[in-house]
Amino acid sequence: MLDLVRSPHSGANVLFSGTTRSTFGDSTVESLRYSAYTPLALRSMLRICTDIQTKYSASGVAMVHRLGEVGVGEESILIAISTKHRGEAWRGGEEALERCKSEVEVWKMERFEGGGVWRANRDGAAGVKVEEGDFVPDGEQGKEGKVGKVITRSDPLPSEEDTKRPVPPLERGHGPVVHHQ
Repeated sequence: MLDLVRSPHSGANVLFSGTTRSTFGDSTVESLRYSAYTPLALRSMLRICTDIQTKYSASGVAMVHRLGEVGVGEESILIAISTKHRGEAWRGGEEALERCKSEVEVWKMERFEGGGVWRANRDGAAGVKVEEGDFVPDGEQGKEGKVGKVITRSDPLPSEEDTKRPVPPLERGHGPVVHHQ
C-alpha cells in the first residue's frame, strides 16, 4: 500500500490499518460485515483523497475499504499518505480516516454473541439493533405473516451483492489512489 503513494520528494510515509476489535462496550464481537453503495462510495473516497492531497501537499494518498465479512483482528480499512514532513502525514491520515467514517457510503453490521447492530460506518453512531428472530425487509414471508426474513444465528447476514461490484481474484477491498510524483 505504501508503494502506491511513496515518492522521493517525501520524507514521511504513514500507513493506517483499522482492524476489528474483539469487544465493543460490554459485548463480544464475532465479526463485522460491511456493505456499500459502491459507485457513490468510490466517488466519495476519491474526493477525500484528492482533498487531503491538496490540503497537505501530499505526494500521494490511497484509501482501501473492505466489503463483506471482516473477522476479529482483520483489517477493514487501509489509508496511506506520503508527505514532505511527518506532521502533515499524521494529520492528513487522521483526517482522511475521520472523513471516510463520516462521508463515505459504507454501513456495517456489528455481529455480537446473540445478535447485532446495523450502523453507519461511524464510531458511536446510533444503530438499529438486530437480534435473533428480528425481520430484515427483503420481500420474503416471515413469521406471523410479516414481510421480511427472520434472522437466526445460523443464517448468513443480509447480502450486499446488489450494491457491491464484483471483486477480482485476490482483491479484498476497493478504493482510490491519488499520486503525483
